[in-house]
Amino acid sequence: GRATLLVERFDPLAGWLFDARFHPRLGGGRATVSFRPPTVGRWRVTGEFDGSRRASPSRGGTAEFTVIEPVTDG
Repeated sequence: GRATLLVERFDPLAGWLFDARFHPRLGGGRATVSFRPPTVGRWRVTGEFDGSRRASPSRGGTAEFTVIEPVTDG
């Protein structure tokens, strides 16, 4: 089946704002996506399993992280 991962960034005035949505395919109960936050600040990712023919949809959890320096190449 597939999952839905919702990425949001925190704006001090507006609260949590949408940034990206991913729909990775799961294999062995795991999914992998690549995401590079474009700015410093607070971020969170919320995951859900969308279901399959043999498994019901389910809510996942939320992970929060803070980017404190710009990510640079090299």
